[in-house]
Amino acid sequence: MKRPLILALILLSIDQCLKTFFQLSGVEYVSSINFGFTYAVNYALWINPNITSDLIFLLFVYAVIIWCLVISLLKRYQKRYRKSIIVDLAFAFYTVGILGNMIDKIIFGYIRDFILTPVAICNLADICGFIGLFTFLLEFLFYPKSRELLKFK
Repeated sequence: MKRPLILALILLSIDQCLKTFFQLSGVEYVSSINFGFTYAVNYALWINPNITSDLIFLLFVYAVIIWCLVISLLKRYQKRYRKSIIVDLAFAFYTVGILGNMIDKIIFGYIRDFILTPVAICNLADICGFIGLFTFLLEFLFYPKSRELLKFK
């Protein structure tokens, strides 16, 4: 359980450093096929920006409770079924996806994006969250016993 958290902290640090770099530097690069880097502010991705600090605190408490449940499910999964590097990686990437954008929303009131694609502007946390979710889904698809974890007795 320690290795995925260390990986998540490293990736989270990289995400925050890249966001700060693009925010402060003003570097912009766009290729002819709309791939590149540009700094953008996103107010609408996570929640309405005009929320009170009390609501932010409640959302933070809620997120901590949900994340504790995810950690307990992960431990239960690894104890009951199998220890898997795939699940560890999925957990680390999904942690970065959640925490990276939550930190931005709590500190700045918006999410800092810098990766330009033809479809959207995103950041490293968005990509990590997608990779983590996709990897969890692959684990559940290719290891059928894992679905028993979702059954309640």
